[in-house]
Amino acid sequence: MLIRKSNITNYKIPPFIVLNKDKVSFGRRGDVMLDTNQGQEISKIHAYMFMQHRLSKDTWIIEDNYSLNGTYVNKRKIHRQLLCNGDEIVFGAGSIFGYGDRVISTEKAECRYIFYSIPPKVQFYHQIDKNKSIAFKKETEVCPICLEVIEDEVLLLCGHSFCRKCIQKWETECKYCFRSCSCPVCRTEFKLNYCSDISYNNGIILVYSLEYLFRDI
Repeated sequence: MLIRKSNITNYKIPPFIVLNKDKVSFGRRGDVMLDTNQGQEISKIHAYMFMQHRLSKDTWIIEDNYSLNGTYVNKRKIHRQLLCNGDEIVFGAGSIFGYGDRVISTEKAECRYIFYSIPPKVQFYHQIDKNKSIAFKKETEVCPICLEVIEDEVLLLCGHSFCRKCIQKWETECKYCFRSCSCPVCRTEFKLNYCSDISYNNGIILVYSLEYLFRDI
């Protein structure tokens, strides 16, 4: 959205402009009709504004259409410029106020607007039952060894979970091959008697023993 910011009365230009298309032209014959009281200081198609989708959000770019008196953003003459919220845009300032590629003052500019980006809509959802969500995850968690839903869960110190029978078999194979017992997923070493005895009931994880946490203290 563009909101006019000028103390000069001009009935030829709108007090605000809603950017309701992906590309909008500005000028005496543009989608948005602009001109000064003196007349013909704004080109027929003076500039364009168009929307681009960047980094998951909509951004607006203004581009001067090789106009006679230029398009200025924050008092600087531009050809193409990415707009930020609160930027000042002046169409045709070079006719009176321009000094090279800059504008000394925009206080008396007639076609002077401030760009405001409208924040995206926020959609709220009903509160989710966290215990129910956790329960669903736990009930469908798959053992990395047998690739089936975990039964009689064993939780290693590294945080990975397995079926008790699977991790016991894994430990036996490690001993048979004369290698240290390590987690099949992350290779963190463990001793099977360090595994916590846990169960899961009605969305609550029950830990029956913390002894394994203190054995080496």
